[in-house]
Amino acid sequence: MFLQRDTPSSVMYSDLRSYGGLSNKEAAAILLSARLTASGKAPRDRIESRTYLSRDIVHARPNSVNPSIFADFYASSQTICSRIVNHRGGRKATSEILAHYTGPAADLMAKALTAYSLDANVYLNEVTRIQSVRLRSERDRPLLAIMLFCVTGCLADATEATRVIEEFAHHKLAQDLATVSVDVDSDCERELVASSLGLLRMHGNVALPPRASTAAKGVYRRQFGHWSRCYHGSRRRRLASSRASLVRRGALALRRPGIHQRHHHRLRYRSLCTLRRAPTRATRA
Repeated sequence: MFLQRDTPSSVMYSDLRSYGGLSNKEAAAILLSARLTASGKAPRDRIESRTYLSRDIVHARPNSVNPSIFADFYASSQTICSRIVNHRGGRKATSEILAHYTGPAADLMAKALTAYSLDANVYLNEVTRIQSVRLRSERDRPLLAIMLFCVTGCLADATEATRVIEEFAHHKLAQDLATVSVDVDSDCERELVASSLGLLRMHGNVALPPRASTAAKGVYRRQFGHWSRCYHGSRRRRLASSRASLVRRGALALRRPGIHQRHHHRLRYRSLCTLRRAPTRATRA
């Protein structure tokens, strides 16, 4: 049940305890960093103190925690995800885990963010994106949902949590979760003649340029590694057409003569050879 005093951090730890089978101390040992701080003690080593664990970690209010006390979210989220999967019955429970962290758990986290005047729409939008995006493996979907839930609970910042999981998906999963954005120059002059409507081609979550005409195919395919072949092909066609027009006007001679021209050159060559050899034969005679 959601209480008004619940913070994003307390909602996260409460869910990890009730649903994931992790105590507050176990979850904090995974999420907190082992690096020494200025006090000479690592945040992970201070969880032995119940006061520190309850007041400064579990029930921490938004903007009261230094983000540097947390470990790498990539590794810690994967550890928590594997612990939850093992607790819920193995890989067969992945669909159930995904439904939980995109359903009841996501609703509680959104209410906690709203209670402290934080924008919960960013969090809910990212949850919807995780549910609908195409992934190479469906096993990665619960991981992304749990990572979003844990990072939001630790930092109480849905925008930063969204950035973390999008970078994780890009660098570790070779996926793109980011929304395609288009920059519009507000200072440009809007002329009636120049302005026009157009379509943006989409391939998954990647925006592609519009299909170009025949004259611009060389420029369009340049972005996909085929620029050289298409460019030289179109160049050869342009040179052939211009050369044919020059030949028709008589301004350019054919480099490769036809059959009759080759025959003419062959007869001419034989006649020249005969003239050169004639004096030699006369002298011998």
